[in-house]
Parts: sequence; C-alpha cells; structure tokens
Amino acid sequence: MLRRILGSALVATIFLAGAFSIARAATLNVPSQYSTIQAAIAAARSGDNVVVASGVYSGPIYFGAIAITVSSSQGPERTIIKGTANAAVVTFGADQGAVSTLSGFTIMNGGGASTYGGGIATSGSSPVIQNCIIQGNLALRGGGIYMNGGTPTVLDTRIVGNSTVSILSKGGGICTYNSSPRIERVRIIGNNTGDAGGGLFLEGGSPVIVDSVISDNTAVGQGGGLRGRFTTLLIQGTTISDNKAGYSGGGIDAQDTTLTLEDSTVTGNRSVAEGGGIYATPTATISDCTISGNTTTGASGRGGGLYLCGTVTVARCRIQDNTAYSGGGGIATNNGLTISVRDSLVTGNVSTTAAGGGVSTFGPSPATLVNCTVAGNTAAIGGGGIACVDVGAGIVNSILWGNTAPGTPDEVYLTPYATLTAQNSIVEGGWPGAWDVDPHFSGMGNDPYTLSGVGVPPIDSGSNADAGSLDLLGMNRIQDGDGDGLAVVDLGCYEYAAQSSTITIVAGTYNYVTNELHVEATTPLGAMDFLEIPGLGPLTWDGQTGFWFITAPDVFTPPLQASVCRSPGDCRVLQ
Repeated sequence: MLRRILGSALVATIFLAGAFSIARAATLNVPSQYSTIQAAIAAARSGDNVVVASGVYSGPIYFGAIAITVSSSQGPERTIIKGTANAAVVTFGADQGAVSTLSGFTIMNGGGASTYGGGIATSGSSPVIQNCIIQGNLALRGGGIYMNGGTPTVLDTRIVGNSTVSILSKGGGICTYNSSPRIERVRIIGNNTGDAGGGLFLEGGSPVIVDSVISDNTAVGQGGGLRGRFTTLLIQGTTISDNKAGYSGGGIDAQDTTLTLEDSTVTGNRSVAEGGGIYATPTATISDCTISGNTTTGASGRGGGLYLCGTVTVARCRIQDNTAYSGGGGIATNNGLTISVRDSLVTGNVSTTAAGGGVSTFGPSPATLVNCTVAGNTAAIGGGGIACVDVGAGIVNSILWGNTAPGTPDEVYLTPYATLTAQNSIVEGGWPGAWDVDPHFSGMGNDPYTLSGVGVPPIDSGSNADAGSLDLLGMNRIQDGDGDGLAVVDLGCYEYAAQSSTITIVAGTYNYVTNELHVEATTPLGAMDFLEIPGLGPLTWDGQTGFWFITAPDVFTPPLQASVCRSPGDCRVLQ
C-alpha cells in the first residue's frame, strides 16, 4: 500500500513538472525565426517574449487579448516600425485584463487625417509602452497615441513631432477618452494640433503625469501644452514650457477639470486669450510650483501666469516675470467661488495695458491672499500690486511693497463698488487695516524678498489662526522670530525664524593675496542676513558674486559648521 502511494506521488510530480515546462515563457526572435513582427505575435502564447533585432519593419502591428512582451534588442534608435496611410502603426485591442508590453521601438509615419491614433492606438486595453520614440505620425485625434478607456502606462518615452491637423482635431501628441493612463518620465515635444491640446488632450478618466516634460507644442485653439476636459488630472514633478495656444491656456488649459498640480514648473508659455501659463476651472490645487515667464498677447489676455475661476487654491508658488496684455500679469481671477493664494511670491509681473500688475480680481466672488509677498510688479494704469474690478478681495498676513503703476508707487487699484480688506498686512503708502512700514527685505541671493529680521512688523506680526504650516521655502511656520518667547507667524511668504539654523559650508577657495576665504554653503545661504564661522568670526555677503567671504588665516577645511545669526554677536542657533 505504501509503495502504491509513493508511486502515485511520483507520477503527480512528473506531471506537474511537465506542466511547468509547457507553461514556461518562450522567446520568439525576429527576423531569425519569424520574418515579421506580426507573425511572431500571432505565434506567441501568453507570457512569451518577442525579441526584435535592429532594422526597419513595416506596420501595422496588432496586439490581441494575450499578455506578451515585444521588445527590441538594440533600442529605439536602431529598431523602427514604419506605418502605412490611414492606420495606427501599433494597435492594442481589448485585452480582457491581459497586459502586454511594447519596449524599445521608434514608431513613425503612421495614421492619416481621419485616424484615431497615428502612432499607437489602444481600445479598452492597458498596455505598457516604454523606452519608445513616437515620431512623425498624423491623426484626427492623438497624433502620437490615442487611448480609449483602460489604464495604459507610458514610461521613458519620447513623443515628438506628431500632428492632428483638422479644425476638429485633438491631441497632437496624446489624446485620451475616458482613459486613466500613467505617463511617467515622458518627453512630449514639438507636437501640434489644429484645435485643442498641442501636447495632450485629456477627456474623462483620471490621468496621471509624473516627472515629464511637455514643451514646444502648439494648439490653434486651447491648451498649447495640455488641454483637460471633464477629467480628474494629477501632474507632479513636470516641466511645461514654451508651448503656444491660439486661444487660452498656453501651458495648461484645464477648463471643466479637477486639476492637481504639484512640484512643477510652468514657464515660457504663450496664449492669445486668458492664461498664458495656466487656465484652471472649476476646481484646482496648485502647490510648490514655479509659474514664470508666461505671456498673454490678445485683448482678452488676462492672467499672464494664472487665470483662475471656481474653487482654486494656490500654495507655496513662485509667480514671477509673467506678462498679461489685459490685466493680472501674475494672477487674474474671475467668477471665483473660493480662490485662495497662500504662502506665495508674486513678483516681476507686468500688465501692459490694464490695471493689476501682480494680481487682478474680477467677477462676483472675492479672492484672498494669505501670507503672500506681492512686490516689484508693474501695471500700465493702476494697481501695480493688485487691482480689484467690480469685486472685493482680501489680504491677510501679506506684504504689498515696491509695485509701480505707471512708474510711481501704486499698490492698489479699485473700480467703483470694488473693495480690498486688509488684516495684519503691510501696504506701501498705507491702507485701512494695514501698516505702512518698510518690511526690510534681505535683498540677498535667489530669494531677495526674504525678511532681514528688522522690525515688528513684519516679524511676529501676523494672525496665527490664518497661517499655514509651511512657508515658500518649506520651512515651518509660526516661529518666534523676535526672540520674545512667543511664536507668531511673520508677514509675507517667508518665515524669518525658520531660516535661522546651522548650515554646512561645502566648498571654498582661499585667496593668498587678499587673505580672503570665499565659501559656498548649503541653501538657503543667500536668504541669511548674517553668517559666522566659530573661531573665525563673521562673513560678508557679496551680492554680485553670490559668495560669502572673510579675511582669515589659511585654515579652511570643509565641511565646517557655520552659525546663522540674527545679528553680529547674537549667534545662537534658533529653532
């Protein structure tokens, strides 16, 4: 009996081993085993790998409902799939949950004026597309890629020089419809459309874009870089630059969209109408971003940096050096339900023909600036800092200083029936509820509007109840900046006490002729008002060279510890 049981177990073991042998993934080589890529795909079973040698191959290629990987052995520069007229080069059909991968190809010359997806088309599928170059394709929608449904993933891919040319076309680079793709480390460059979404047009679904570049794309209509419509869109760590729109949203046009934009840069974009950098409505959260050098050029071109409607929060952003033709060089708001700008710097912005160099508010609902610094902006008519047109606005814990219109200090412009309320703020020239005192900006380094620590206000003068948790540099808010034992938030976008700490000098050079030690240190060195090396004494900041220096013996051996001090002789480390 025992012998019979052992024998049965042996048979079962042999059977299982055979089954695993049969299920083991096979490698199908093109062209040594199969003359075409499609022939290898047709022969493949789920889990197989199709490996393609370098060369130029013909499309179209079709993936069915099995999970396989098709990859090149020599990378996309040496392995090209060329398409034919009026068809996508590669199509992923409904995969029924089977996820296929396409890796390491250049996809080019596909599609046509009536095609959905010139380079790649997905329909109800969720493939992985990685390490590809999708270039020179044409379509009605999705010149580079069209995605209908599913959750595709695009990784480490370049989508370059694709087009959708009809006046009804969408998405020169990528077009999605009710799809929720993840687009990560992708460069979407130099694409164009005859209508909306030069780089991307995203309708429905919940797309995610991470660590990518959207640049030099063009739309005849809305969204030079990107157009979102009826979608929930998350963008993180992405650069959106030098895109152009013939109408609104030079960088991003997120109308009818729930937009979350984090840790990103929107720069050098241009639109004729509203939102040179971003047009956002009805819901948006924009945080830890730089919005710079964007422009509107037309008569309706308000909001050089940002044009905001609905319920929008902007937090810890640099909004600088933007230009609007018709008001709101940095920010323009309209029909806002709740628009809040917090812990942000608005500087160097220009309104070329209208009021509101830094900020312009318009419409039935007010906007509020909390712990913001609005400085160094210019307007053609009035309100170099802020203009309120037929609506109220509020500033809390904020600084309006050094704004001009035209050529003289002019912080606020109001039309009849408009109001500006101020609480715990500084306004140059005075304003009800605000102080007219010099905020004593440090003028140093990359953050010249940091506080030097002189004066109350701006130090320890705000309302803690309205303060956020972090300042523009990511430092903790509500600290004891004046050393009186009470922690009170400072005014403007920078917290003074939060800058005081021990920093490490990381490099230095010694001049034997002048006996000067020039040092570089970890940021934010330029924001400090005083620096001392224990045993050597205080250093002097040279704003032209961006170095601190000291006359000292030749004793420099990095790294050293340097104390950041409130003033000479007051060099305790502040928490």
